[in-house]
Amino acid sequence: MTASDTRSTTSWSDFVYPAWFESFRESGSTRFDHMNQIQNALQLLKGGYIGTFNVGWQQQTAEKHPSNLKHRGNVGTRRERSATPRDQWVTSLLQRRMVSNAQQFRQNLQTIRHRSAAA
Repeated sequence: MTASDTRSTTSWSDFVYPAWFESFRESGSTRFDHMNQIQNALQLLKGGYIGTFNVGWQQQTAEKHPSNLKHRGNVGTRRERSATPRDQWVTSLLQRRMVSNAQQFRQNLQTIRHRSAAA
């Protein structure tokens, strides 16, 4: 069962009350959400999620796995870079090395073009 409600032709998601953020609350001691489906503070239902901030905003899901990759952002965008965990960061090459690699690539490409033109 999903945590949503339909009345008339309008549907909306379940939402939490301030008590949901109070970790000292005991199970079932208060109403944690509007539809009364959550029994514990900070509990996420299946399909539920919450945004968390840890060196950038990230989304934590009830299933404990990354949310759909389309929400991660296109490669190189700020959203994609901030969603990448620190242990998966790749060290950038030094500027001189990048320029050297680019020059070598251009030379290789020119050699290939000359060979294909001669053939």
